[in-house]
Amino acid sequence: MIILSWVLAGAVAALAYVGWRVLKRRSHHLDLMMDLRDEFFKAATALISDDETPEAVLVRLEFMAENIDNPRVGRSILVAALSGRLREMAEHPPREFSQFMMVLQEMRQEMRHQFGIASATGLLAATYMNIWIGSILRRMLLFSVRKNEAQAELVASSINKICPPMQHDGAAA
Repeated sequence: MIILSWVLAGAVAALAYVGWRVLKRRSHHLDLMMDLRDEFFKAATALISDDETPEAVLVRLEFMAENIDNPRVGRSILVAALSGRLREMAEHPPREFSQFMMVLQEMRQEMRHQFGIASATGLLAATYMNIWIGSILRRMLLFSVRKNEAQAELVASSINKICPPMQHDGAAA
């Protein structure tokens, strides 16, 4: 009987420890999400306040702002990735995407840079709405970039085409 009570006490202690670790991790995730949200809204505000920002960009920023706290975004992205729809869209982009890319190319470099920041931080912030699905999505989005230098260079060059890096004085690099 004493052994059973020690086993039970050990199981309760282990469960309490696991619960504490999950809560600590969730608290850290919420802090990261708030930092990413702040960066998103900072970049979005800069674009919204610029009179030259195209309407298509403003529409996408509004959509991202409305859905940054929506936990369904992560589930939708995960389902699309697992079903192959993301790969299909990457291989055969819709016409609207090609048109939007032309709009981005016509924008000033600083505006493209701000839109790149808003897009990246908005997407990452949305992944922090669900502790489990978000972890899977961040792993899918970032794992291959860290592991494969050639792919990382390809991703970096693609990002730099859309939003080239900026120097500290605000001039393009």
